[in-house]
Amino acid sequence: MANIKVRAMKMGRAISKFFHYNQIPPNAEVVPIVKPPSTYGIGGKYRDMEVDDYWRYLEDQFKTWEEYGRTLMCDGWTSNNRWHIINFMANCVTGIVFIGSVDTSGHRMDAQYFYSLIDDTLCMVKNWHKYVVAIVTNNAANFKAATKKLREKHKSIIWVLCAAHCIDLALEDIGKLDDIRDTIDEGKMVTFLNIIIKS
Repeated sequence: MANIKVRAMKMGRAISKFFHYNQIPPNAEVVPIVKPPSTYGIGGKYRDMEVDDYWRYLEDQFKTWEEYGRTLMCDGWTSNNRWHIINFMANCVTGIVFIGSVDTSGHRMDAQYFYSLIDDTLCMVKNWHKYVVAIVTNNAANFKAATKKLREKHKSIIWVLCAAHCIDLALEDIGKLDDIRDTIDEGKMVTFLNIIIKS
């Protein structure tokens, strides 16, 4: 009987992993041949097991951070339903690790707010700030001021501009030049006409 429970637990975790990694809601319809874990199982105990596994994985990552240091990266974006999200990731020799997301909708996007978000992330686990070598953000004034304040508190941290954001801004500026803007407008017209002809 215990063996069946162990197998059921393993199967439940495997199915739950599939749901979590593919962002399928726990109450989604499934094939009736296999009795899947309940909504509670997927959204409750199996999710908690996944979180525990992830924290164990992070603890292994911490060991390399002590030796090599890490870079904290902040990436902001807006979802389809207009939520403003900031993702926090840690980059190290062993790869990138997702730390967490914050919904910043409804908050004032000033330097103090970003400072508190980044500092809270640095202090999330005891002594993380000791292993951070750099913080990567976009080069907006609010992030720049927030990281300047962070560097006053954590002297060993440097601020690095996001290269992709810098390139994006440079290309936007290049696109404003008269000759380039005319070429882009002509390209848009060709694309528009192509769509009309094909429909």
